[in-house]
Amino acid sequence: MSNEGTVVRVDPATLIVAANVRSNTKVTKEFVASVKLHGVLVPITAQEAEDGLRVVDGQRRTLAALEAGVAEVPVFVVAPLEDAARIVDQVVVNDHREQLDEVEQVLAMKELEQLGVSAAAIAKRTGTKRKAVDGALAVGGSEQALVAMREHQLSFDAAIAIAEFEGDRAAQDRIIRMGASSYAVAQERERRASAALAAEVEAQGVKVIQHPDWDDARIRPASRLYLDEAMTQRLDEVEHEELVRLAGDGLRAWVVLKWTASDGREPSVEYGVSGWKDRGLFAREVPTSSAPKPETPEEISAAKEERRRSRESTKAWSTATGVRVAWLQELLQRRTLPKGWELLSVRRSLASSMQGYPWSMVLTLLRTERSSGGLGKYDVEAYLTEHPTRAPQVALALAVGSLEGAREFDRKGWQGHFGETKPYLELLASWGYELSDVERQVIHAETVAA
Repeated sequence: MSNEGTVVRVDPATLIVAANVRSNTKVTKEFVASVKLHGVLVPITAQEAEDGLRVVDGQRRTLAALEAGVAEVPVFVVAPLEDAARIVDQVVVNDHREQLDEVEQVLAMKELEQLGVSAAAIAKRTGTKRKAVDGALAVGGSEQALVAMREHQLSFDAAIAIAEFEGDRAAQDRIIRMGASSYAVAQERERRASAALAAEVEAQGVKVIQHPDWDDARIRPASRLYLDEAMTQRLDEVEHEELVRLAGDGLRAWVVLKWTASDGREPSVEYGVSGWKDRGLFAREVPTSSAPKPETPEEISAAKEERRRSRESTKAWSTATGVRVAWLQELLQRRTLPKGWELLSVRRSLASSMQGYPWSMVLTLLRTERSSGGLGKYDVEAYLTEHPTRAPQVALALAVGSLEGAREFDRKGWQGHFGETKPYLELLASWGYELSDVERQVIHAETVAA
């Protein structure tokens, strides 16, 4: 006879504890002691099956009752549920009782996906935002992301970043070592995009180099080479097919990262020519430094090391700039700006000339496009007219843009650009911006800590 829809008292040892969304069941000593003293007060929910009563909700109470040696527990018997419905019920019920930890939520949603439930349906049935469901499914499919959450105590958002690089263990390990910071993720995205573009160029038969050695007179970028001695036509202005023909097997390519207003830093290819003199090309020579050239082996080695350090710092700062600008974009979406923005704005307004102002960076920070032709100032004015309540954000964008858009600040700001970088980064850090290593080197870690 069916007991469906009734509460019965049964021996907890006879209950079947099915696979549950709880991967690490939380049965504390205090909970067991309470069950031993008072018994199970809230009925366990179970469904009738061929082999007995299967627990749908109440695994924790069942295990506590077994550990406490309770003879009988109340069980509410329900009609058999589909596996997907059971998991949804457990997620929703547990959310109202004892919050599932992030790993358990991820595994539950991944199991729903494996049962054929779409991401949209999971979001609707569990009351979870679609973006969070998509992230959970990505993490659930990545062993390294789950390990990062369990063993390294990284957050759900950090695990999503690690899952993005599933299949690239080296990249995942680097991200984990850096605590899944925004800078680490941006660095790996740039590395992946650059490698993909380099492979594409190599497939076309062009030799890819890391970067030209500007001390090597045998190679010059196409932007500094000319077809005629009068230097009226640059090599990089010819069609690609003509460039390939003129450069022959001396054609070299390298990948650079350039900032775009909408998509952050995107890789692009630059070309150069090795043995350009033998190919009848002409070069505009770059003025040499007036500093004395190193002569001894020690001086030469030290000079090479300094150039290497400078290249690495420039590259690191460029990556940090992409992360920093994205953070500033989010900051300028807030209704309330952080303390100190007014002083920064006034100081920058006094220090900056509107003539030759970096309007493109201001428009980038405000996430608005520049119109074709004309001065960007008028685009900012049009934005302000359309969004009058965002006057504080525009003022801050003008101040920040005067720094971020300054000449070569995105590449060489780490050198203490006009002495303004250090106090600027200190202020951003006080607002909650997470500094990268190269940025911390500018202001020193002890300053940030203080």
